[in-house]
Amino acid sequence: MNTLPLPSYAQRILSHGASRAVMEALSEDRFPIDCSELEAPCAAVLIAAAALKSEKRFLVIVPSDAEAEAFASDCAAMGASSMVFPWWKTAAY
Repeated sequence: MNTLPLPSYAQRILSHGASRAVMEALSEDRFPIDCSELEAPCAAVLIAAAALKSEKRFLVIVPSDAEAEAFASDCAAMGASSMVFPWWKTAAY
């Protein structure tokens, strides 16, 4: 069971200078934004906050199905809905 106080946790992350810069870039539609060095839960907090604030849709690419499910779960914990598209494997061929 997760007992973290998520709203206060998110507010602390969003008040950080680098997070504010990302939120500004998202609000000004400056894409793509490279978050490759950012830990996944923090990235989910940023994307969820941006999605809830602006009602925009975002495409997030992660390396595996497991990471996609975890990212979607983190977004849901922040109150943002998400969809996970499964890997196609060789279906395109």
